[in-house]
Amino acid sequence: MTSPDAAALRDVLTTLKRRNPSIEIIIYPTPVQGKGVARLIANAIHTANLRNEVDTLIICRGGGSLEDLWQFNEEVVARAIDECSIPTISGVGHETDFTICDFVADLRAATPTAAAELACTDMSSLKSQLLHLQKQLSKQIETHLLQQAQKLDYLARRLISPQQEISNRLQKVQQLAHRLNLSMERQIASYQQHLLHLSAGLEQLNPHNVLARGYAMVENEQGQLVTSTDQLKIGALVNISLCAGHANASIKSVSK
Repeated sequence: MTSPDAAALRDVLTTLKRRNPSIEIIIYPTPVQGKGVARLIANAIHTANLRNEVDTLIICRGGGSLEDLWQFNEEVVARAIDECSIPTISGVGHETDFTICDFVADLRAATPTAAAELACTDMSSLKSQLLHLQKQLSKQIETHLLQQAQKLDYLARRLISPQQEISNRLQKVQQLAHRLNLSMERQIASYQQHLLHLSAGLEQLNPHNVLARGYAMVENEQGQLVTSTDQLKIGALVNISLCAGHANASIKSVSK
């Protein structure tokens, strides 16, 4: 979510394509500077939430003065982010800039480019891991083949001319080759299992899946994240964010 003509958007798109060329990107355009744009920004967030067609929503705006960024301090924008069920990343301003948007979003990035880096997995890193595993597998196979070749040389030196002995040795060689194939298959299956484990680990890092596993995020009436009972009082109202939707609740008791 950003202005379609912003330089920050170009930086975000470039970063996303560099890190993960296959990622699908949907832009919810809105002005990010000027009188009355806070309502337009909030409307764009509501639209994204209503469509529910993305896994992560980046709220993007390049650097500027305090006045330029003030619309991201407006209550209407903060409430729109708070009501958004999609995981949000605030990429507003430069590293030293802070707005209320940063504190309401699920994650704050120092810059729009940093927000793009947080939003997707670096495919080059995954490819490097795969290449490393491939090299390890090739090295182990080469070592195993060399060991088997040495065994074959030793057997060849012990061969005696009778044809029966040759037939027996040939059978042993075939058995060794079969064992080699089985060993290679087991090695490949082991690395495939490891790759599946890595893939599952990446999936678990998806912030939406955390909520899908039964976790919830609790916020007080001021939109602050509740992490301790010290922040709660009897009768206080809280907002509970679940994987699918939100709920409001009243505190009846507090236990340390």
